[in-house]
Amino acid sequence: SGHGHRTSKDKLFLTAYNSRKAFHLIKASAIEFTDFKNIIENSPAKPNSIIIIDACYSGILAQDDSTLTEEERTINGACIITSSSHKEQSFFDENGKHTFFTDELIEILNNGSEKSDMLLSINDVYDNIQKQLRSKNISEPQRRDNLDTKVFYFAKNKKYDKEFFIRKAEEYFNRGNYSRALEYYYTLKEKFGDTGYTNQIDQCQNEIEYLNIT
Repeated sequence: SGHGHRTSKDKLFLTAYNSRKAFHLIKASAIEFTDFKNIIENSPAKPNSIIIIDACYSGILAQDDSTLTEEERTINGACIITSSSHKEQSFFDENGKHTFFTDELIEILNNGSEKSDMLLSINDVYDNIQKQLRSKNISEPQRRDNLDTKVFYFAKNKKYDKEFFIRKAEEYFNRGNYSRALEYYYTLKEKFGDTGYTNQIDQCQNEIEYLNIT
């Protein structure tokens, strides 16, 4: 998170609060994106790197209609998520600590999503942030995906707490799907140390054995 400065020649620089933006000085006090790109592409972390840039005009790196060429804005094996389009600033609440974009990123990582699985994919994270910012009519995030995998799991989904597993176990048990219910009861026992479901585990096992016999 920081600042983005676009020069008159449509070069993007990642800047700090004290970067000097005069064209003949900026290279000495900011990072040109092409230099950043070279570092990432030669990093041991590739392929499959996630780059999140919360800065004004950062969408220049992700949008097809930006002024950068395809080669300039593409990082092989990486997914770039930006907080704004190439024409917009990245806005923040004057009474808050972060930009609106970073607030939504922190929100989903801290609290999870009911619409996702036990792990949050980078698609889940991006789609959630995009939806929330659209609803507030704030500059929309952008994404450019050059990952080598269709699904990239980014973080644990914190929505999946103990109450979730109890609810899912009971739901599958009541629907007669004893194998799935057993999986959730075992998770409660092993993950949360809850031994109060012994009867339900035994009943699931008995029902599964009975169905196998018949």
